[in-house]
Amino acid sequence: MEKNKESLRQKVFRDGFWNLSASLISRIGGLIFTILLARFLLPEGFGLYSLATSVALMFLTFADLGINQAMIRFVSAEIEKNKAKASAYYRYILNIKLKWSLIVSFLLIILAYPLSHYLFRKDSMFFLFIILGFYIFILAICGFFESLFYVVNKVKYISIKEAILQFSRIFLVLLVFYFAFKTYHLLGVMVVLLITILMALSFLIYFSRKAIRFKKVKSIKIDKARVLRFIRYLTLGNLSLLFFGYIDTILLGIFVSSAYVGYYRAASTLVFGLAGLISFTNIFLPILTKINEKKISEVFNKIIKYSFILAVPATFGIIFLAKYTLKAIYGGEYLQAAFPLYFLAPVIILNVLFGNSFALFSAREKPAKFAKLTFLATLINLGSNFILITLLLKKSELWAIAGAAMATLISWIVYSIGTIILSKKQLNIQINVYSIIKPLFASLIMSLFLYVYNSFIPDMTLIKGIIEIISSATIYFLVLLAIKGITRRDIESASYSLLK
Repeated sequence: MEKNKESLRQKVFRDGFWNLSASLISRIGGLIFTILLARFLLPEGFGLYSLATSVALMFLTFADLGINQAMIRFVSAEIEKNKAKASAYYRYILNIKLKWSLIVSFLLIILAYPLSHYLFRKDSMFFLFIILGFYIFILAICGFFESLFYVVNKVKYISIKEAILQFSRIFLVLLVFYFAFKTYHLLGVMVVLLITILMALSFLIYFSRKAIRFKKVKSIKIDKARVLRFIRYLTLGNLSLLFFGYIDTILLGIFVSSAYVGYYRAASTLVFGLAGLISFTNIFLPILTKINEKKISEVFNKIIKYSFILAVPATFGIIFLAKYTLKAIYGGEYLQAAFPLYFLAPVIILNVLFGNSFALFSAREKPAKFAKLTFLATLINLGSNFILITLLLKKSELWAIAGAAMATLISWIVYSIGTIILSKKQLNIQINVYSIIKPLFASLIMSLFLYVYNSFIPDMTLIKGIIEIISSATIYFLVLLAIKGITRRDIESASYSLLK
């Protein structure tokens, strides 16, 4: 029994390490790539890039529709018991994926002209959509093969793939910016995306054959209707997330100039990138899956507590350092992004709460409840975005992008309130809201220091900025320790208590 416990811990640590590595490589590499694009393309070009890729990623969500999750679910269920049946499920779902992804990609290519000419009134986007049509097909297939490595517990290959992808596209895009004419920079970026995702897909296909060999078998009956029901079951949630994630950028692309789309995307990328680095949903999911019913509430509230310890000061920090951060990361041209950033910053806390709660519901096999909540939040997001953008556009384009940020914040607040209610109603878990009080108090003291520091040091430099960040972080944790928001026992037993 003890041996089994140890093997479970080792497995969680191993998979958790590779999950964390893949996530960090993806998010840090993605942030560096975005910063390069923002600096070289400037707000106008970066806005066009953000708008085109947001549309493409909406189409990508249509290409997924829960198919990857279906493959994980049905192949995982059979791979240990009946490999032939697992193979049959794999081939059937792969066939669905290939056909559906091809249809969706072809649809984007067909719609390239009406989207660019009539909807966004930006003819320069036509060739961007053409390239992105091929890109999303390859990306969709890439996601399918990536999911296979979770089935066979070979998560390290995903980390290696991410390292190859992020390094190659950063390297190639720098070549484009330094050697291509400025007028071809944006088109060159799209070509780089296409080349690098092809490289990633080649890697995944090659190593998927080494990780597991699915032989073609005949006369193996599988429940195809059950697979299709499962995919339809996840479609509502995925389609809701589709609109929830990209509708703000697309609506802004219709109503404001490309430069202001660029400002908004600079702010939202910074917020959601930071939220992603703080959220460890993929790490906590296997832990929550293995915890028994009696301990689930205790363990989940510890996860929330530790997450808030990072998320709350990050939110306050990004508000007080908004202009300095934007200038350091994107350049002085993006200072107007500070205005929407003020409204988007609290989403860091809300996103962490949602991510951990979603992991909890997935671990307890009740994601359907979240699909309904997501659908409601999406309707609120869509309606509030349209109302606030069009209403505040009368004042200025800057206020219009602030309106999009307000709408995003409103919908995330709805998400969070719904999460707390669902946790209590469906799982009988009372989220301890007091977990946020002590980090909030320590963050307020830290904010006071930031205000005083910035008042006496008006001319900010890189060295002064680094000193300010280190000093404020030190003050935050010292206050947190003083008020027992975190104890020595917490630090020593955090990882052990979650695995016990």
